[in-house]
Amino acid sequence: MEATYRSCGTIQQVRRRLTGVAATFISVSVSNHRNKIMGQFTATAEFNCPPAALRELLGDPCKFEASTDPDAEFELIAAPRQATVGEELAFSIVTGGFRQVLRHRWVVVEDLEITVEQVDGPTQSWRHSQVITETPTGCTLTETMTFEPPPGMLGFVVTESAILKSLEHGTAIRHQLLAEQLVASQPA
Repeated sequence: MEATYRSCGTIQQVRRRLTGVAATFISVSVSNHRNKIMGQFTATAEFNCPPAALRELLGDPCKFEASTDPDAEFELIAAPRQATVGEELAFSIVTGGFRQVLRHRWVVVEDLEITVEQVDGPTQSWRHSQVITETPTGCTLTETMTFEPPPGMLGFVVTESAILKSLEHGTAIRHQLLAEQLVASQPA
């Protein structure tokens, strides 16, 4: 199956042998919120499955590791069995050669939307929204990450540009891994 990725105005054709997915595009943008410059990254992928199947996968913290870039060395520390408004998720990842421990809290958990906000982590702020939209052939997943880079000396290394580059790479991998999980979970 063929997937098309769009990043910073360039188009790359990427051929994938993934039954059940066509990643339609990844777009990157920067926007200004509350008079603070915040980075914003948006990625959209199309999946050939019912919205409920994708939502079930996205709402199960025990399945996060299987849909995370292996290079990030994702490790779940604590989480409820299902995404729940007000509950927190603690995890660690390796970024920039250092293991970071993060805590996020679910602020929106609905049938077609899940949003978490950072409680503790290296950035000044972080919000990750996942919105599922039904299509004639399945559904699309639009992920939007809005963030402020870390303060202090860390901010000189972990810049907005570095975060956007990492998100572009990691989200493309996540969409591929989600597609593989969805295909594997379908009855034969």
